Amino acid sequence: MLLVIREPATVEQVRQMGEAFGGTLIKLAVDVARGILAGGGELHADCERALLEDGGRQEDIWGADWYPPTREVGFESLINIRPRQQNFTLELQNPDLRDQVEAIVRRLLDVPFDGDIKSVRDVRERYQALDWHQQLGNLASTLARISTRASSPQYDALVTDLLREAALLVEWSGPTIPADFWLELAAMQREALAWRRLWPLDQARSLMALQTRHQSDRLLQMAGLLEGGK
Repeated sequence: MLLVIREPATVEQVRQMGEAFGGTLIKLAVDVARGILAGGGELHADCERALLEDGGRQEDIWGADWYPPTREVGFESLINIRPRQQNFTLELQNPDLRDQVEAIVRRLLDVPFDGDIKSVRDVRERYQALDWHQQLGNLASTLARISTRASSPQYDALVTDLLREAALLVEWSGPTIPADFWLELAAMQREALAWRRLWPLDQARSLMALQTRHQSDRLLQMAGLLEGGK
């Protein structure tokens, strides 16, 4: 469950925000200007959008993670790629900003953990251990499956699930792929999220099929799996 947290969270709120990842991980967006956060989305971009809709400014919002079982803060997110703010990687690089983010997260979320550690974090780590060519190949395969099913209303529920899968694979692939691909992947993730919010959309079925096929082919080129790959 995605929540905007302004005061120290209750144990129940932390549990609700952890549902998306089995209690082991809470994806966050932290507004360092207002001292609040949004957590519990499937992606950092979901949390960022909640804070923007709440009146936040994008330049003040940074992606982070909270691991309830170990009480650790993570600082890697695709929404942190901000060349205009001198942050060129997934990781939040400015030490002062990191300190601000961590202080807000700990003030609002550091409550006793009483749940069971599930496997989602381990699944993500195993995926990130794959060669980046294999990661992009898997993402290309997911997008190709969307392309072949987008035209048929009978597959609408499956397409929605595949869009979620594609957005998560982008999130998980980010830390290992070459840096010059990050912005392109971030754009693909935003498009997948936009489609998922709109789907099904009858008048755009052919556009969805064409776009995801193009993205799939582009990923195969990026991974060197098609002739002409970068």
